[in-house]
Amino acid sequence: MNHAPIKILALESQQEYGLKDCQWRHPLKLLYPAPTQEGADAVTGKLAEVFKVDFAKQRMDSVHIRSNMRHLGRISLFAKTIKKFLANLKRHHRSLFGKLDSTLTARYFNKKEEAIFSIVKPSESAKTLDQLAQDVFLLVERFAAVETVNSMSSFKLLVRLFEEQCLVAEEAESGKKLAMAKPNKDVASDSLQNPSDPDAGYNGHKGKGYQVQVAETYSPEPDKDNLSLITYIEVESADKNDANALLPALAETARKEMAPSEVLADSLYGSDDNVTKAEQEHGVKVIAPTMGRANHKGLSLADFTLQEQEKIISCPQGYAPETVKHKKENYSAVFSRLIAGTAPAVKNVRPRKAKKPFTSVIRKRICAWPAAGSMSNHRNSARSTDSGQGWRPPCQSMTGEQA
Repeated sequence: MNHAPIKILALESQQEYGLKDCQWRHPLKLLYPAPTQEGADAVTGKLAEVFKVDFAKQRMDSVHIRSNMRHLGRISLFAKTIKKFLANLKRHHRSLFGKLDSTLTARYFNKKEEAIFSIVKPSESAKTLDQLAQDVFLLVERFAAVETVNSMSSFKLLVRLFEEQCLVAEEAESGKKLAMAKPNKDVASDSLQNPSDPDAGYNGHKGKGYQVQVAETYSPEPDKDNLSLITYIEVESADKNDANALLPALAETARKEMAPSEVLADSLYGSDDNVTKAEQEHGVKVIAPTMGRANHKGLSLADFTLQEQEKIISCPQGYAPETVKHKKENYSAVFSRLIAGTAPAVKNVRPRKAKKPFTSVIRKRICAWPAAGSMSNHRNSARSTDSGQGWRPPCQSMTGEQA
């Protein structure tokens, strides 16, 4: 059973509980059953029943939570992780610690030596990182076969740091193995950020920490005083992509009998794959803004006439494409350059000539664009999150690029 501590600040009688005077210098900690997922689901279900919550319309988003730990650069991360392991090794296995090279241990326990890692010049950072990587490599190699050390959490962090941040190469002449730090661009966003908070991740836009995926009910009529009830919540590392959170959320809300029929979400949730799977597997309609910026030099897919299989059969002026190519699940259509000279004038449509036709393909979906000489037109790609006249599915507001 999971437990959590609570504090008792005062008791009427110390003798009644058999406590000595010295024990009252610190709060007494007792154990009680910690909240469970089943208990939280029961509370949510009861609230939904009492307030008659309608689960049909829900919205989903993520919230970034910064880790309450110091932000470490790569040099500090190496130094802190190594020092943490050495300190635990000295505490629990002093004899093994004593056999280590004193020069190595002094770098992390001598204050003057340790201060060097905080004043590294930019020109010396690569050399310092390689030295730190070599120290990590030596420690991992030294204790890899020592079972009592392998079980230490600080050693596991050291191994993780080595696997995520280091490379090993052999010298051509001597064949000696040397470790070096990976380039910054090769370090993954889910790598260790701080040895004191190993579960935290990194997001290039939001920083280090965690994010919480939240889904809640909402009312399309703001005048009505309806309860917005949280139906799904999940804490994850900050490096996780929102695109991977939608389908698990729909599965979880269905398990709790709180499944929506329509979900509003940001553009990352509304990928073509998510939209298709949400409707086919869960019967849920996903409404999300489209990715990218509007391209004012082309037509959108919604301007063309499509077959049910999403194959283009005519352009906005009614002209059929000269050729239609089909490759796997993608289609592309090519229109004649002569259309630009013969098409009737249309408001906000300007014919233009070009040397080559241009096409565009949407992955796993067809998307064909006018050939060279077609009209340059753009209708604003919908950014609204309602399902009104301005909204289009994500694949219908992308535009073509020069082939």
